[in-house]
Amino acid sequence: MALMTNLLDEVARLAHAEGDSDDPENHARLLQSIHKLQLAAEKPIETAKRIMYQPPTNIAVRFAVELGLLDVLVADGRDGPMSATLLAESTQSEEILVGKLTGYQTAMAPSLSELCSSDYAMSYGHGHMR
Repeated sequence: MALMTNLLDEVARLAHAEGDSDDPENHARLLQSIHKLQLAAEKPIETAKRIMYQPPTNIAVRFAVELGLLDVLVADGRDGPMSATLLAESTQSEEILVGKLTGYQTAMAPSLSELCSSDYAMSYGHGHMR
C-alpha cells in the first residue's frame, strides 16, 4: 500500500508540474509514473487480460488511423459527433467495417466515445489526439 501511495503522490506532483508546461521530458516522467502506478495497482488477472487484449486493440487502432477515421473526427471545423455512416462516407470505407472498428475502439481503447448507438467522437482526455 505504501508503494501505491508514494506513486500516487509522485503522479500528483508531476501532473501539477505538467500544468501549462510543454516540457516533453516532464511529460514522459508523468506517463512513466502513471504506468508504474497502474502496474502496482493491477491484480495479476487484470495484467493478464490487458496483455491478452493489447494485440487486437493495436490492430483496431492501426486500421482506424490508416482509414483516416481519427483524422476525420478531429478535423478543423468539426463540431460534434459523427455517425458511422458519415465516417464511412468521409473515409471512403465500408460502413460495416467502420461500425465494427469504432465499436471495438469504444469498448477496448479509450480514444473514442460512443455517444449513442452509432455516433462517435474523440475522447478528449487524450489531449495529444486533438
